[in-house]
Amino acid sequence: DGTTQHLATRGTGDVLGELSLLLGHPATVTAQADGAVSVIEVAQGALMEQLRSEPANSGRLFKAMAVALAVAV
Repeated sequence: DGTTQHLATRGTGDVLGELSLLLGHPATVTAQADGAVSVIEVAQGALMEQLRSEPANSGRLFKAMAVALAVAV
């Protein structure tokens, strides 16, 4: 309906949209920067192909995500 609501404030090094990316779901929120930012956009298909071709990276990625999500809570 066009209304906005502040959900969280993120800082340097934070990641957004990681669960949507991994689960292949569309994003359900948008983000608005309060200043200059650098963005790295990761295509879901490219990420999944990389993880399939190098399974050891899957474990490292999921461990990093678990740590990041645990800290965010």
